[in-house]
Amino acid sequence: MKLVERRLSIFGETEEVSDCYSVLNRIKEVLESSEKVLEQDVDLYCRQERDNSLPEMSNDIILKMGKTVVKAKTKHQLEYIDAIENNIITFAIGSAGVAKTFLAATSAVKALKEKKVSKIIITRSPIALEGYSIGYVPGTDKDKMAPWIAPLIDVFAKFYSQEKLEYMIDNGIIEAVPLAYIRGRSFENSFVILDESQNLSIGAFKSVMTRLGVGTKLVICGDTKQSDINGASGLETAARIMEGAQGVAVVRFGIGDIVRSGITAEVIKRFEEAGY
Repeated sequence: MKLVERRLSIFGETEEVSDCYSVLNRIKEVLESSEKVLEQDVDLYCRQERDNSLPEMSNDIILKMGKTVVKAKTKHQLEYIDAIENNIITFAIGSAGVAKTFLAATSAVKALKEKKVSKIIITRSPIALEGYSIGYVPGTDKDKMAPWIAPLIDVFAKFYSQEKLEYMIDNGIIEAVPLAYIRGRSFENSFVILDESQNLSIGAFKSVMTRLGVGTKLVICGDTKQSDINGASGLETAARIMEGAQGVAVVRFGIGDIVRSGITAEVIKRFEEAGY
């Protein structure tokens, strides 16, 4: 490429020039819509164009609060958002970096903002601490859950000030519920996010899904290839059992949906090719 007096010239093979033009045009479209273009976005556009999967520019905003604007960046992300909007239970199954948790949390904030729910419930398996239960972590239940819900709190922090977020947590508008305590609870008018669900047994899925009361949605996020439990993960089994039921959607992401970075996509690709 060569830039002379605000004119950009592209040189190379016909297909490469065409791909480059498509990516640059997408960057131009995004900038003209007053959105930011980050390095990982450019990488995503290049990968999508190379795979002939660069979607049409979407003007559909999932959520806008303050300066934060969220849009779907891939076909499966758009399918995921639609599934959450139109179903009671949504399974999101895919590798790291496809925005499963980010879009679930964004949808929860949107539902709360639109007064479709009155609170957000977060639960996830704390199994990642080398097999120790949260009982080994000092402090209150809130302190015990903090390391595991941090990724979701980070998303909420994009939409709320620190003061507002602390108020919502202290007043139970955003509540972290340890899986060990979920039996006996009934969630009404709530948006429930079950994260890292690949670490749950099939019995645990039944326990969570039978907690749903009137006006409640459940989004189940997980990656079947990153299970930390010794036995079989119940995620794919639960999705297979529930798929096709009224009010239930299952969305499966692929490598082409990875938006975190190009290196994340390359790591996932190479490990999958090696059988891991």
